[in-house]
Amino acid sequence: MPEIGGERQVGILNLNNSLVAPTPDMIADPGELTIGFFQHTVIQVMGGRMPYKFAKESGPGEIDPRVGLFSADDEVGTAVIRVTDTLGDSTTVTIHIERSGVHDINYNGNGSINYSPMEGMFKALELTNDNHFVSVGTSEGDFLVAITDRLGEGDDWMGDDGDITIPVGVGGVAEAKDVILSDGYGLYIAGVAGSGTSNDFAMIKIDGQGTLDDSFGAGGKILTDFVGDDDGANAMIAQGDGKIILGGYAKIGPNMNSALARYTPEGELDTDFGPLENGKVVIPVAPGASPDIITSMIRLEDDEFMTVGKALIDGKQRVALMKFNADGTPDVSFGVGGRMITAIGARDVTATKMVYAEGRLYVTGYIRNNTSGKDEIIVLKYKLDGSFDETFSEDGWAVVRSPLPQYSAYGFSILVMTNGVVTIGGAMGNLAAGTKFPLMTRLRSNGRINLDYGTTGFVDFPDAGEGMIFDLDALDNSTVSYTGYMISDETGENTPMMGRVW
Repeated sequence: MPEIGGERQVGILNLNNSLVAPTPDMIADPGELTIGFFQHTVIQVMGGRMPYKFAKESGPGEIDPRVGLFSADDEVGTAVIRVTDTLGDSTTVTIHIERSGVHDINYNGNGSINYSPMEGMFKALELTNDNHFVSVGTSEGDFLVAITDRLGEGDDWMGDDGDITIPVGVGGVAEAKDVILSDGYGLYIAGVAGSGTSNDFAMIKIDGQGTLDDSFGAGGKILTDFVGDDDGANAMIAQGDGKIILGGYAKIGPNMNSALARYTPEGELDTDFGPLENGKVVIPVAPGASPDIITSMIRLEDDEFMTVGKALIDGKQRVALMKFNADGTPDVSFGVGGRMITAIGARDVTATKMVYAEGRLYVTGYIRNNTSGKDEIIVLKYKLDGSFDETFSEDGWAVVRSPLPQYSAYGFSILVMTNGVVTIGGAMGNLAAGTKFPLMTRLRSNGRINLDYGTTGFVDFPDAGEGMIFDLDALDNSTVSYTGYMISDETGENTPMMGRVW
């Protein structure tokens, strides 16, 4: 039998009575971490001698004693987990559980990134399946694209530091307003850009290598004019056959009306789309409505799609819903000729964003309080036939006022989690006076504000100063990512910003 020397064990015996090399010190990686309500994590252990046993010494949550799966509940606090190996050696893991509405410090160390001294802003966000941020917007008159990994590090797939600017169009300001993922880790990015005499629908395609796709449009770029005046795209969807539809506005004479354009996967206008078979559709939402503008789009089953927008009708802002068949013709079974207008009394209502979840349409924006003269966030929940879902705040719509009574509140983005919880991103302040601060709030599935979210229902942005949030996204129920801009302390100008909140 091999000798075990003195007071110091230099190995252990296996069943064949041969000496096994000493085990390395047992450690857990990481030894300390932060997660959110109802999130799960598996404790990773290295070294020591398997099998390991896991036991909670203190704090909230539950631990599986055999596999190390820790499950947080809805209690804020710190859990201490002891891990013991078969030799009796042990180590501990500290798990902090943060409440919803607090910045996730796993992202860039403080939960957010600003790009100062870069001038510009992000307008849209898409998360990849591996939790990379893809944010697009504008900087110094060009399209801006930035990508970070799940920890907030710039991804060199997009430029040396994870961000690039791309000139689009001729003259004027090019601004990216929506982004979707294409096959092969590529991107479609849509917005508005100048053509030399007016603004047009604009779209670019970036391939899987992070460069403009030369097989798409002209050198990876497309500009689409309607009748020679100002046009612009605000939203984009992809259909099942790879065709792309942009939605926005086109100016026809004195009127600015809702407009659509569809493109083939190669970037050509699709002549099978629209009543004129030229790939373009201009469709006023109501007689005399102007301006009326598509602000958001969603795809339904069988490639049907819906749009929401803002329409000025008889001097009042209204919510304009439209439903289309896959070929761009109105679905006449919806509303009146495929159109439906929502009015909330005599109050101005501006719609900014729509999402589709669990067979329902959710729209956010802002509504004027005629008594106070201030704007308030509004969330409207519709059935697919355009009627209100009255299980949501009794009337089918809910209002959220600014946490600071001297300010208005504006909803610019909306996200519905799998449990029906609604998160809204936007701003509070006075847009006319140029004062605005980023805002995020959350409603329960019944439309009531969740006062346990953040601080009495709102996320704190202690380091952001002035700014706005324009888009939200999430891969699961644990975190919500946002993008927008803040005012840089360094330059005093708008600078792009993104972040993540539990």
